[in-house]
Amino acid sequence: MSKDTSSRIKELRIRKGFSQEGLAEGTGLNLRTIQRIENGETAPLGNSVRRIADVLGTSPEELMNPERDADDSLPTAVNLSALAFLLFPMLGAILPYILFRATNSRANGLDQIGRDVVNFQITWILIYYIGLFAISAFMFPMLYVILMYGVNIILILLNTLFIHTKKKTWYYPRISFLIG
Repeated sequence: MSKDTSSRIKELRIRKGFSQEGLAEGTGLNLRTIQRIENGETAPLGNSVRRIADVLGTSPEELMNPERDADDSLPTAVNLSALAFLLFPMLGAILPYILFRATNSRANGLDQIGRDVVNFQITWILIYYIGLFAISAFMFPMLYVILMYGVNIILILLNTLFIHTKKKTWYYPRISFLIG
């Protein structure tokens, strides 16, 4: 295993907020195995790579190909494309989905971020329309609309900052419509 791959696993583990112990527990691998992989002393087998990738929210290909574009521009673009909801709520999910699928193999971190953005936007759309329908009969729907749009804008901008600072992104609430 190359030093780049072991560094990539360690970088992703830290970015996702896992300790070595936490990664070992999540994958079912031995702590010493995780340490040896991160130190470049051993190469993980196929099953171990898949388990590590699952816990870190990425694909095995992304883990094993650290030479892929480390630039944050694609994950940032997919995240910011969700602002299209300002034109029409459904565009907030459609545009990120199109960008995510068109560029999925070209940037580290895009796989999970793309899924999270799209899942969050679909969840937001459902909550928005269900809430708008439920609330419009007896309250001020405009206040609800302003609140929902404000939450969406803040989360998109906050996650853009997280992407640039290599911190774990936070897209909640979200239902997992797009899985692996």
